[in-house]
Amino acid sequence: MKRTKLIPAVVFLLQVIAVLWIRQLNEDSHLRNIRNSSTIVAEQLAVRLEAFFAHRFAIGEHIRHEWNEGNIRTPENFLSQTKSFQQLFPDFQAINWADKDGVIKWVTPLQGNQGAIGLDLKAHPVVGPVLAKVEINHKIGLTRPLELAQGGTGIAAYIPLGSDQNKEGYINLVFRISPLVKAALEHELDHTYHYQITDDETPVFSQGEVDMASPLTVRRTFGVANRQWTIALMPTALALEDMSLLASNLTVLLALAISSVLAWLLWLYLKHQEELVSKTNVLEAVLENMDEGISMADADLNLIAFNRRFLDLLNFPPEKFKVGDSFESFIRFNAERGEYGEGDVDEQIRGRVELAKKFSAHHFERTMPDGTVLQIHGIPMPGGGFVTSYTDISERKWAEKELKRSEERFSKAFNSSPACLSIASIQDGLLYDVNDHWCATTGYDRTEVIGKTVAEMGLWQNFRQRAQLVKAIRRDKSIRDFQGTVITKTGEARECIFNGELIDIDNEERLLLVFHDVTELKRAEDRALHLAGHDPLTGLPNRNLMRDRLEQELTRAKRNDTKIAIMFIDLNDFKQVNDRFGHKAGDQVLQSVTARMKECVRASDTLARFGGDEFVIIMPDVLDQTSVIRTCEKLTEALRDSFDLDDTKIHIGASIGITMYPDHAESPEALLEMADKAMYDLKDDDDSVGFKFAEGRN
Repeated sequence: MKRTKLIPAVVFLLQVIAVLWIRQLNEDSHLRNIRNSSTIVAEQLAVRLEAFFAHRFAIGEHIRHEWNEGNIRTPENFLSQTKSFQQLFPDFQAINWADKDGVIKWVTPLQGNQGAIGLDLKAHPVVGPVLAKVEINHKIGLTRPLELAQGGTGIAAYIPLGSDQNKEGYINLVFRISPLVKAALEHELDHTYHYQITDDETPVFSQGEVDMASPLTVRRTFGVANRQWTIALMPTALALEDMSLLASNLTVLLALAISSVLAWLLWLYLKHQEELVSKTNVLEAVLENMDEGISMADADLNLIAFNRRFLDLLNFPPEKFKVGDSFESFIRFNAERGEYGEGDVDEQIRGRVELAKKFSAHHFERTMPDGTVLQIHGIPMPGGGFVTSYTDISERKWAEKELKRSEERFSKAFNSSPACLSIASIQDGLLYDVNDHWCATTGYDRTEVIGKTVAEMGLWQNFRQRAQLVKAIRRDKSIRDFQGTVITKTGEARECIFNGELIDIDNEERLLLVFHDVTELKRAEDRALHLAGHDPLTGLPNRNLMRDRLEQELTRAKRNDTKIAIMFIDLNDFKQVNDRFGHKAGDQVLQSVTARMKECVRASDTLARFGGDEFVIIMPDVLDQTSVIRTCEKLTEALRDSFDLDDTKIHIGASIGITMYPDHAESPEALLEMADKAMYDLKDDDDSVGFKFAEGRN
């Protein structure tokens, strides 16, 4: 007992040693932890910046698409397409168009950028080489950082228009770097990190001072079009102080924990001699209260120990056996009561005793007459003899059978489900199993997909969709009603709704994914949506959609100070066609009239069926009445020609009433009402084909 009095002093000494030792280890790992954290943050920032640039470049690609579609051919078209983007993203300094000779012709916004008009980009020392590369590879090109005329630093991107054979100039996107970077990073690092962004070796943007020679500074390089940008990240002093304080606290706690464990081990060692006597009694008590049966035989195969559970499990009468009895006596008792089946009892005993004398490890299961299943495990002891344990595994065997039945039920439900089911690796999408309905929907046979990844098979039209799905499942452990597009074996894109969750199979995480093909449902919804705003006979916008578009064009015209023309068209003598040839023939004439009128209007105009034989045309961005008159003349000329109907040529004309915004009125109702009145005034003048502008102002 005297030795136990030394424990407080020993514990104190161990604590001091543990603190010093762990502090040294902590200092070595502290630097690695900081760099690892900084590297992760730098990677995240680089990804965000790449995404922001990709989004801005996508705007340029959209403008190029509109140009190639013929929707941009005038300064007004260009202003209409670009102004909203410039207003939406403050980091845009300007969006310009330069002709094929590299001379800037159109700019948005004009205010503050007038000086750019007429600028020869090919002669510019920085822009010229970029344009030369753009002409060669026909891809977007980016300049190094430039000083902007309005102040500050920016960069310019150039997107070629047209083709190699027919160059039509360039879209010029000018960004202000500071607001773009701040929008991407959202001030998340102001108190945690100093950072600096460079283009090659040219500084672009910085927050605080970054010591490039510091071992705590990490770098991440990423591509921005044809340029290479680098973000350098260094923790602030405040962040380092917080990390150091946390590390110190952890060091003390860990040291105390380790020293306490060592003290506990020391206590056990000092108490070993005192407990040695009581351990025998404890072991005997444990042996008697174990759930397993235990028997121990010496080298002569005499039982030297066994517990009551051993007797119970093997149905041995307690009064019949005692320590010192031979192993053979137990075997004889079993043989005589028929547990080894029919046959000579002595032969049964002899065979089992001879096997036991080999003292080899053995492991087997035995079913008792009452149905109890025992797992018997024998281990040889040094010097001869063995220890044998007897475990009742009846419940486990029952559970295994139930599990097998459950797996069979799951397999049956999995394969017969009317939904498309798959089990795959969440990491790489490796397919482990799919059901019959999955195969029927995708067109693949099960043998074609098992063991392959969804990327290898091209099952996702946009693989980013799967990345988003996996991210959501990792976060929430399940996902509901996720929309995605699956590509079948024949290359057909099918719109699907996904539900899924993570499941455990053989202690490995798997993704159980269920999807339903909703392609036809979506198509039906699209058709219904189209019919809600379009005339089913002519396919033209109906009265409701026409009013919506008129209100939108009026809003835009008010904002841009432009003019709009509204034509109200009524077919002359159309009632006689219905009366003479029937409504089916009348429908054919209306479809032919629609086709002719479509050829007379611009792509930006709206041709709508107002009702019956009445039509409305909305012409935005007209300069004066002259351009409207030309369109009216084309319409009257097109409708003056005869229509073939059942080998009969019929002639119908049209009366067109015209109003102008803002000359005649400013509200949709007033403009339509005045155009309608002008049309009826024209009919009253007994002019079969013609047009007339409204008089006065509402």
